[in-house]
Amino acid sequence: MLAIKVTDGQLSKSYEEIETLWGSAFPELPFDGRYQEDFYEQYLKNINGHKVLLSAVAIIALVMTCLGLYGLVGLNVSGRIKEFSVRKVLGASALALTRAIGSHFAIYMGIALILGAPISWWVVNMFFDQIYTYHMEVTFPPVLFALFLILVTVFITISTHLWRVSKSNPAEGLRVE
Repeated sequence: MLAIKVTDGQLSKSYEEIETLWGSAFPELPFDGRYQEDFYEQYLKNINGHKVLLSAVAIIALVMTCLGLYGLVGLNVSGRIKEFSVRKVLGASALALTRAIGSHFAIYMGIALILGAPISWWVVNMFFDQIYTYHMEVTFPPVLFALFLILVTVFITISTHLWRVSKSNPAEGLRVE
């Protein structure tokens, strides 16, 4: 590989001169000259394909996680509907209901994030090391952004069930068998 810097406007003339010089210096080797834009265009297409694939996998994983968490919280809330109805009748605030619904989910999410963040950072770095010879090192701020996104998603998911419980009629919950 040989890279040559050429002044503006002299690109085609320089290309022809280099091809002639190559033919005279190395007649047995064919000239395979390319412009830098063409060379990097193929590389960037590959990178963009990886970006699209990894983004699709991340979105599918996030959606599946949201659905699983929504079902898990829904199952937990539906199994404790009488408890929440009794709490509401006795004057529990929305904050007390939030603690009752989300306290153990917060512990589980904390453990999952503490374990998952370093492991995901390590897996992504290992993946990039296997795919690309030279790449930018993955730093921790993108992982923190992903953690923030997960926490927002968990908050929204639990908030939907909390809103449903806080707006429900406690008499209906006590009547349920």
